[in-house]
Amino acid sequence: MNYWKRKQILSKTNALDLIPVPNRPFEVGDDGRVTLLITRFDSKWWGPLQKTGVNKIPIRINLDETGSITWLALQHQKPIRDICSDLFTSNPDKFRDEQDASARIIKFIQGLYHQRFISFRQLIDH
Repeated sequence: MNYWKRKQILSKTNALDLIPVPNRPFEVGDDGRVTLLITRFDSKWWGPLQKTGVNKIPIRINLDETGSITWLALQHQKPIRDICSDLFTSNPDKFRDEQDASARIIKFIQGLYHQRFISFRQLIDH
C-alpha cells in the first residue's frame, strides 16, 4: 500500500482506536526485557545479500522496561486505548497518571510504526 493510501486511512481513524500489529520477531530475556530482531537488508534489492554469513546475523534492538511491557501488550492486538489503560492499571509506579501513560505509550507506538516494526490492523484489512 502506498504512502498516500496509508495516510488517508490513518487520518480518518482516531489514534486511540488503532490496533497495532507487530511484524518483527523478538526474544524475551530472563529479566523480561524484549529484544527485537531486525534483518539487515529488508528489501527485494538487497535481499540476496542476506545469503552471505555476516548479513544473516540480525540487528538486535534492546528495549527498556517500559518499552518491553508495551511491546508484549501489543501481542494481544487490542486498540491503543485498551493497551494504555491496561498498562497504567498494571504498572501505576511507572507513570505519573493515566494521561502520562497514554502520551508515552502513543509516542512509543508512533516510533515503532515509523521504523516499520509494527503496522495497524486498519491498514492490513484494506
